[in-house]
Amino acid sequence: MTNNANRFHHATKAYNPEAHSSFENMVALSEVLVYTDEDEWNGYTTVGVDPVVHIELRKWADVLLIAPLSANSLSKLANGIADNLIVSVSYLNSFLK
Repeated sequence: MTNNANRFHHATKAYNPEAHSSFENMVALSEVLVYTDEDEWNGYTTVGVDPVVHIELRKWADVLLIAPLSANSLSKLANGIADNLIVSVSYLNSFLK
């Protein structure tokens, strides 16, 4: 989840509290895993030893859906700018297939 997606998610609490609560419950029960840009760097300290989140996600996922996709993320994908976790996974996945 990008920082902007996280802000959007928090805004859903005001206009759709049921959906917000449902999503929060799924995350709390580990039914939905949410990775952020910070996850990309927090556990990574040693080159060649620690797993890199965007590479591990690329190995794990058979399908990647970005929804909703902002114009900003779409333009990053189109131009090969991989400056956040979701675009890094997407770019790496399309590049290596």
